[in-house]
Amino acid sequence: MNKKPAYIGLNLTIGTKIMLVFFFIFTLLVCACSYNGFVTEKERIITAYSENIEQTETAITTAVSLVSRGTMVLSSIYDPAMNDALNRMEAAYLAAGGEPAQMDLARLQATIQGDFTDDVNLYIINEEQMIIHTTDATQMDADFSVYPAFAERLTAIREGTGYVGDPWEQSVLDPTLVRKYAYLPTPDHRYILGIGLYNERLAAPGTLYFSFGDVTDQLEAADNAIESILIVDGNGVFVEKTPDEMERWYASHPYLSRDDITGTAARVLRTGDGIEMTFPDQERLVHVFLIDPGYGSLVPSDTVYAAVLIYSTEELSALLAETLSRYMLILIGGLIFAAGVAYIVAYTVGRPVEMIADDVDEIARGNLAHEIRRTHGYELRRLEDSIRILVKRQADDLTEIQAQKLALDTELKEKTRMERRIRDANRKLSLLSTITRHDVLNQLAVLGMYCDLLEGFTDRCPEIADYTGRMEQTLKKIERQLTFARDYESMGLEEPRFQSIADVVENALASIHAPYLQFCVSTDGAEICADPMLEKVFYNLFENAIRHGGETLSEIAVSFTGTPGQRGKITVTDNGDGIAAAKKEKIFQQGYGSNTGYGLFLVAEILAITGITIRECGTEGTGARFEMDIPPAVWRLRPDDE
Repeated sequence: MNKKPAYIGLNLTIGTKIMLVFFFIFTLLVCACSYNGFVTEKERIITAYSENIEQTETAITTAVSLVSRGTMVLSSIYDPAMNDALNRMEAAYLAAGGEPAQMDLARLQATIQGDFTDDVNLYIINEEQMIIHTTDATQMDADFSVYPAFAERLTAIREGTGYVGDPWEQSVLDPTLVRKYAYLPTPDHRYILGIGLYNERLAAPGTLYFSFGDVTDQLEAADNAIESILIVDGNGVFVEKTPDEMERWYASHPYLSRDDITGTAARVLRTGDGIEMTFPDQERLVHVFLIDPGYGSLVPSDTVYAAVLIYSTEELSALLAETLSRYMLILIGGLIFAAGVAYIVAYTVGRPVEMIADDVDEIARGNLAHEIRRTHGYELRRLEDSIRILVKRQADDLTEIQAQKLALDTELKEKTRMERRIRDANRKLSLLSTITRHDVLNQLAVLGMYCDLLEGFTDRCPEIADYTGRMEQTLKKIERQLTFARDYESMGLEEPRFQSIADVVENALASIHAPYLQFCVSTDGAEICADPMLEKVFYNLFENAIRHGGETLSEIAVSFTGTPGQRGKITVTDNGDGIAAAKKEKIFQQGYGSNTGYGLFLVAEILAITGITIRECGTEGTGARFEMDIPPAVWRLRPDDE
């Protein structure tokens, strides 16, 4: 019987296992709590940062709206005088027959200038949104169609009927100037009559009553997260930023191009949807959103603005890194605490078990007198008492076993002596039987020779022929009986072994001389475990078929069928006369048959050694059919054929 190999692995004590289990559980808890705490704190920091951004943008929207509305209030002081000046300009247009070229704008400017302390310039804008006549030579032929939003509003004014005044703001054509414009459509809606004022006091840096720059500067100073704020009006002009200032701004923000800012601002002004851009490498966040002061009246310059806010995320990143470091320290401390608790629990529980295991090892080494040490704990004390009882029983059983062993040793020695005597006796009997058979066969040969000599006297004495024939039959019968005795004596002397059915059949056929027969063998490479005399089985079956098959016998077939792990079957069939139903059970009995009566009996006996049974199940008149039923354990497929 094969023993299973012992499992080879880590030999961990129960204390170590308990420590590992506790440490694993505490580690999961500490990691889960630390992770949950870090995620919660991270979300809180990000939420606070987002809320701060939202509050900042709300403040900017409010401040820009207030500045814009304040500028409108300031501008409204100038509207009555500018409306009167445009009415006079309309009268001059009508007097010129609706032809701007016939108007004397310079004389009209001089007349209107007396009503203002600020510099005055007059403009006439045609349907193509171009200035065709003006007192400001620098603005002559200026084309407003390149500013789609501004051009759209100019078209609305030209198609309208009333006065429209602008607030004080940067000029579309010259961002370095602060002007206030007012517009009036001509009655024929062909032109727009415009007047512009330039206020030197308002244009001076830091003296504008309602400055966008003051608002953005204060917000940048109040919030460290804000790096820069830009305000873009509806015409794409950066409010209160000179071209030189914008060049310096772009130089200080190399990750943002001019197209990025202007294109994004234009898209926000067009769609009204805010846009966010992130620059992780620079730790910067850019928000571009719409500010609509909501004047409720149509003006030719934009009443909406795009705010460009650049936030620094350095402080946010530093705060998140600090939070991560803090929770990593908490995690490490928790793991150290978990290791300490696991060690204490493991020592408390595992040490008594280890003591008991050491005591059991000492007893297992044969020292049954070794005493089990006392430990704490009710369950462990019960275990100690049980081990003591077990050891006592083992000691008693060992004494009894030793006594039985002594008796068995004595019995075994006696049995060995008896087996040796039996083997010697069998050897002597076998030798005697062999010598006797040899001598008897020699004597039979002498008798056969005398019978041959007597046949020479049959001519003189015919009655001798009958006696010599009977003597020859008797001699042959004695010879067959001696052969059976030899075969039966050889059966079981050697251990059964696996043999190829095809090879055994081939060897048996070599001893058969029947050229008129056709043999068909199909065994699929099967092997059976049987006595070495298995060849005699097939030889006897073939000889029996030849002897009793009759004149119709022309074919003998041997086949094997079976599925590995199940019972197999060997079938030997012929097309001879077959066997009568009344004889099917008797043919395997000793002494039954017309020849020696031992052939099929020997077949059954040889097969029975390894549990194989045989039966005849053919039909009389169509041929004999012998089936051998093979247990699963005593047949297999040849390894090459598996």
